[in-house]
Amino acid sequence: MFLICALYANAILFLFNILPIPVLDGWGIIEPFLPKFLIPSEKSKSSIFKLFIYIVCFSSASGLFDKALEIFTSQFLPSQVSAMTLVTDGEKCLETKDYSGAYKAFTEAAEQGIPEGKLDLALCTIEGYGCEANPEKAFSLFSEKDVCVFPLAKFYLGLMRMNGVGCSQDYAKAYEYLSQKDVQQGFPLAKANLGVLFAEGLGVKQDSTKAFALLNDEEVMKLSPVARFYVSAFLMGGEVCKKDEQRAFSLMNDEEVLKAQPQAKYLLGIWYYAGAGTKQDFAKAAQLLKAAADAGEPNAAQFLGYQNGRMPDYGISLEELLKRHWNANK
Repeated sequence: MFLICALYANAILFLFNILPIPVLDGWGIIEPFLPKFLIPSEKSKSSIFKLFIYIVCFSSASGLFDKALEIFTSQFLPSQVSAMTLVTDGEKCLETKDYSGAYKAFTEAAEQGIPEGKLDLALCTIEGYGCEANPEKAFSLFSEKDVCVFPLAKFYLGLMRMNGVGCSQDYAKAYEYLSQKDVQQGFPLAKANLGVLFAEGLGVKQDSTKAFALLNDEEVMKLSPVARFYVSAFLMGGEVCKKDEQRAFSLMNDEEVLKAQPQAKYLLGIWYYAGAGTKQDFAKAAQLLKAAADAGEPNAAQFLGYQNGRMPDYGISLEELLKRHWNANK
């Protein structure tokens, strides 16, 4: 109904625009393209304008104008309206977890060239909703000119460039996408990943202060274990923020963090070993450090003296070894 009303109004405005309505002489728009004998005199223009008013009033009253408008909309609007309906239907399917229905609807909308349909199809394709996950196809869809303007598309393009999923890894381009204001405002995880880029100096100059400011956000930390990992490390170090060993230990000693970041087990093991932020515990330190080293964490492997991927036989338990090492070096 909104489209019909808008079209009706624009049709009236268009017709008025090409007529001599002071102060805008609409004939001036088309006169350069007409032979002189087809251009009416000023007196004729006035008469034509009056005739136009009579015709509009008569046609509106008789329904002829509405009929003409109906014919126009039936010829030019159905495909657009139908395609947008497909997008709406697909989004409803996503809400009810009908992924096959969503994928089908978005595919049909995308085939009709609807940007929103392409965007949602890319989302289904990267996440494997209703189809086999295809990162390359998703990246191609997200990158299309009329799709990459959406904040959601830029967010995914940034993540994919950062991790080399469906495309070549490019930290500079990842930073370009994730640092955009509309992406930052709409997606807390964009802040988390941008903070990692600043923390590690990937694609941008390393800046721990900016990294901490981005990552030490309540919503960001709630959603991202990686953000909690980095904030924990910053708090333990105290270089860019006030040192807080207890909070650092609490953030790191989290199952999600330990699972998301291999280095977390190494750091937590070291903190148990040194009694940083917690009571010193050589048994827990040994357990965590060995788990990190066995998972390939290089710092843990070096600390335990691994050779060719294995820890040497020291003839005593690792717990006892750590205790002796601590006492010898304190």
